[in-house]
Amino acid sequence: MFGALAKAVATLVTYPLQVAQTILRKHNSSSSSSNSPQGSSELDSKSNAPRRHHHHHPVLGTFGVLMKLFRSGGIPAMYTGVQMKFVQTVLT
Repeated sequence: MFGALAKAVATLVTYPLQVAQTILRKHNSSSSSSNSPQGSSELDSKSNAPRRHHHHHPVLGTFGVLMKLFRSGGIPAMYTGVQMKFVQTVLT
């Protein structure tokens, strides 16, 4: 009982950090694999059309990504997908 509670609290505390690190890894892998002069392509969230980045933005780091997530969607954005993480935590 206490072990499950401890895992739940640890998940709540660390999940936003895991999300930020995943975003950073995705950004680093996509920017290193993109060698085109136009930069990397992402989908625009509103039109679903490819969006081109013509210049390289500096990587924000974990804290910067957390702040960007918070500004864009508040606390819910930082915990997107946490339900599946809880399922994984309970099963282990």
